[in-house]
Amino acid sequence: MQGKIDEVFKDSKMLTNLTIFFLYAYSLLSIINMGFGINELIIWKNVENGLIFESEALVSVALYSEYQLVNNYFGVFTLLISLILVLTWIYKANKNARSLGTENMKFTPVWSISWYFIPFFNLIRPYQAMKELYQTSVNSHDWKNVNSTKILPYWWTAWLLTLFISTRSVNGESVSEYINQALIWASSSFFEFLSGVLLAIIIKKIYDNQLKLYKSKMLSV
Repeated sequence: MQGKIDEVFKDSKMLTNLTIFFLYAYSLLSIINMGFGINELIIWKNVENGLIFESEALVSVALYSEYQLVNNYFGVFTLLISLILVLTWIYKANKNARSLGTENMKFTPVWSISWYFIPFFNLIRPYQAMKELYQTSVNSHDWKNVNSTKILPYWWTAWLLTLFISTRSVNGESVSEYINQALIWASSSFFEFLSGVLLAIIIKKIYDNQLKLYKSKMLSV
């Protein structure tokens, strides 16, 4: 029995740490991006209040454009890597949950990541799959009666708000529209930061729980 557990369960410590690293890196870049958005919001608010001229504001915004561009490049890179790592981690964590004796799971390893790419269903199914993964990591047998952590709905709400706010578009042709653009930019970046940090915490918690279950099973055989 011990040999069977060793053969199936795969300790994903390296993958977990790498995933968490990139999630924190992306969250850091999101905070920097939020800072740019707040700075631009302040500049255009000063124009609106008559403290500076619009021409001065355009010059100030242009000074930060190169820094913003570099930050955006790094942001896109870390986002893509984070997405690949997170989906890989979810797939492996789901397989580990099954190797620990969990039965009657609703989401298979493949579908636990496939739902992210199916319109409309990707608004709720990925959350349900992650919730199930958390529950099974606490108790592999009576997992349906496990209360989910409060972090999960906070994470998913932050992620949905990121998607919703980032799709809002405002044409920058007047001061008020520039202000709205900056507000959308700063708000979206904040929720990006929040969702990234919360997801990193959830991943670490599930990993620790699964490893604890694995060690407990090893001691009992």
